[in-house]
Amino acid sequence: MVLNFLYDTNVIIYHLKNDFLVKKYFEEKFLNTNRIFISSISRIELLSFPELSKEENKKINQLLNEFDIISLNDEIEDSSIKLKKKYKIKIPDAIILATAHYLNATLLTADKSLYQYKNYIKIKSVL
Repeated sequence: MVLNFLYDTNVIIYHLKNDFLVKKYFEEKFLNTNRIFISSISRIELLSFPELSKEENKKINQLLNEFDIISLNDEIEDSSIKLKKKYKIKIPDAIILATAHYLNATLLTADKSLYQYKNYIKIKSVL
């Protein structure tokens, strides 16, 4: 059975640092049996570090090209606005949550502050 996962930005960062916590989520077996998505907000977050070298930029882009990147649409934007108003969370977090909801995907994250939204979306911790 194929499951949908949305990888939070921190999961990508952990992977780029070769952290063992996320290793299994980037192994061929897992990737071949699940559908993996990345929010466009994660792409922005990853590529906007001022100290990013050309090599790091290239490595991030190559990794991101392996996944389906989900851009904002009206439904994700409207859900993000509602979440931001209701919970007063940061806009990137609201977009991530709204994107996971839109995709009916499990959010894979290391951000403990997002666990409180488990009634809104499915969340899996890498910690």
